[in-house]
Amino acid sequence: MSANERRPDPRGEEEEPLRLRVVRAVEEGQTQSEASRVFGVTRASVNRWMGLYRERGAEGLQPRPRGRPRQRQLTLAGSAGALRLILERLPDEVGLPQPLWTREAVQLLLEQRFGVTASRWTVARYMDDWGLEIPGPAAAGPRAPGQANGAGRPEDERFAAARRRARKEQASLQVLRHIDAPGRQPGRSVLAAVSGRGEFAFLAYFGRLTGRVAWTFLDRLSAHVKGRKVILVTGADTGFWAEHASGWRRARAPAHDVVVQGAE
Repeated sequence: MSANERRPDPRGEEEEPLRLRVVRAVEEGQTQSEASRVFGVTRASVNRWMGLYRERGAEGLQPRPRGRPRQRQLTLAGSAGALRLILERLPDEVGLPQPLWTREAVQLLLEQRFGVTASRWTVARYMDDWGLEIPGPAAAGPRAPGQANGAGRPEDERFAAARRRARKEQASLQVLRHIDAPGRQPGRSVLAAVSGRGEFAFLAYFGRLTGRVAWTFLDRLSAHVKGRKVILVTGADTGFWAEHASGWRRARAPAHDVVVQGAE
């Protein structure tokens, strides 16, 4: 065995990472092929480690931690603070680009205000804990207590008609939802619109549902769907929404069109 093919000293194996020992051997005169054979690693690994060493020095050869990096978790205080902002403010009032709260808006809120990077699944779990996970559109209109979303009943014919109309007119189908006392907050309610694909947007309000709340919601819903025509499917309060949607259309512009259709 030549001097350039000397075996590595086992005493240093725990003190110095393998990749750094390989690079040091090449720097001291071994060829990459020789280092590959002596240290029992592939020629491609030696070449990659040499590239890292030339680019970033010894720091580039440090082993990366295994497994998924640990993410910062939302504390109890942070959870309460996030829920308070969602229930008391609108996204653009806290520096977010969305006109209504969505999963994406909540995701940004957690990251920007609380330093928590959360996946969509984690955001959905937080919102479920807060009482803010909105039922999907499959069963239009109010559901019976304890009835699973869309389970055990056929799709409402009027909802099916609204879906066909939305496709024909290239409109955005939105199913109206109400949640009372989310997060056990008495006196506060959530008004949400759920698209045909199950994506929802919502705002919270205090007290009773008024025309002012309805107009604010319609303004922001129109911005949320980027000015597309909206077919709003409602439940028992169809008359209320038909009246305010009609007044809202007259005051705003025909281009901002909301058609109210009952689901009961």
